[in-house]
Amino acid sequence: MTDWLLPIGMVVAPLALTYFLCLRPMRRGSADSAAIGRQVGCHASNDAGRNGELENELARVRAELTELKAARDTGGASTITEPTTGGTRI
Repeated sequence: MTDWLLPIGMVVAPLALTYFLCLRPMRRGSADSAAIGRQVGCHASNDAGRNGELENELARVRAELTELKAARDTGGASTITEPTTGGTRI
């Protein structure tokens, strides 16, 4: 009997934690019921300020990517240099 307790416990404990900390708060849809307290569930985010910051960061990164692509296409100098070893690269 004791040979089965540890394996069963190792399976049941993560499932129970996932349910109570992630799935149950997401199903209820309120941040008050989340055990973590910062978000609704583990992966959901309803914070408008945080979403705005994320959109601003994405716009900044997209603009930087566009600049890098334009520099590459026009033959601009790259700031990343690779050391030369004199051998062939595999």
